[in-house]
Amino acid sequence: SNGMEGPLFAAMVAGTLALCAARPARALLESVRFPLMLAILTWTRPEGAWISAVLLALLGFETRSPWAVARCAAIYLAFLFPIALLKRMYYGFWLPNTYYVKADAGLENVAHGVEYLGKALWRYAPIVGLTALFAGVRLGRRDFSKLSVLMPIATILGLWIVYVLVQGGDGLIGARLLLPVLPLLYVLLAKLGERVPYRFASAAVLFLGVFLVWSWVGNERIGLETKHWRGFSVVREYVGHQLRERFPAGTLTAVNPAGIIPYYSRQPTIDMLGLNDEEIAHRGRRDRKWRVGHQAGDGASVLSRRPKVIVLGARAGWKPGKFVSDREIWESPAFHKDYVKTSLGQSTWVYVRRAP
Repeated sequence: SNGMEGPLFAAMVAGTLALCAARPARALLESVRFPLMLAILTWTRPEGAWISAVLLALLGFETRSPWAVARCAAIYLAFLFPIALLKRMYYGFWLPNTYYVKADAGLENVAHGVEYLGKALWRYAPIVGLTALFAGVRLGRRDFSKLSVLMPIATILGLWIVYVLVQGGDGLIGARLLLPVLPLLYVLLAKLGERVPYRFASAAVLFLGVFLVWSWVGNERIGLETKHWRGFSVVREYVGHQLRERFPAGTLTAVNPAGIIPYYSRQPTIDMLGLNDEEIAHRGRRDRKWRVGHQAGDGASVLSRRPKVIVLGARAGWKPGKFVSDREIWESPAFHKDYVKTSLGQSTWVYVRRAP
């Protein structure tokens, strides 16, 4: 239950790989159900495209049948392309707006990715350790039975970790970008442990179950982050209500947290981080010191649209935050000339454009 499309995507990844394990490779390539599942996977999140390509390559290697792979890929594209074309015609771009905000970093976000995975690693360290131990036992015994079934799982799991590392993670609670591959990690552990003595396996399962609960409930960092985000939510809900009550409907507002505030304000909103803004997403500047999703901005673009209200920072403070748009707006002489600081109460502030 983390994120919006995340649970569906995790379910589709697990379901697609379960189908791969349950049916012969050639039967999969010759079916309609398999490419349809790949299309749904890609509709849910664009990363489904490279997962689909990897699975098709693995099945092609197993069957040695380029024709079957080409046929399956053609059916997959036949499902995928009409929806993609409709989105292209409506939005003007092939990929979601958030892709253009978060992509094109090259290797600049790797440091964020290392930190992101490092924070999450200790919560899953026993699982990773036992998986490596069970794999070592199997290899030491030269027991390679059913390893071909595990190859797609291990491949997608490994590539996803590399992807998160390069992409840089996100700034939310609980390392939600790992959600799609956690079921794969658990299945991999269970399958590798099939040859382990029952008593040891039972003890391992009990230990891991207790550890997983404790690693979340007893994690001081997660507790502090949760408290931090709950505090943010209260402030942003209050600001949203104030914007709705104090300003007429249709008042153009510029904000950084473009979720809760516009939800309650019901005012047209400029997302100064670009996640919901085409101009900033495609042409805004980037500051890679910040987390993914918070790196883009364009103060000049925001001011050129003459919003009636500007909400600076993450908590509607009177000082600018460190986001790109905030810094550029604050450095603009026109901003200080045209906007006046206005209190909304409860230590929250906005800047309101003076009457012409």
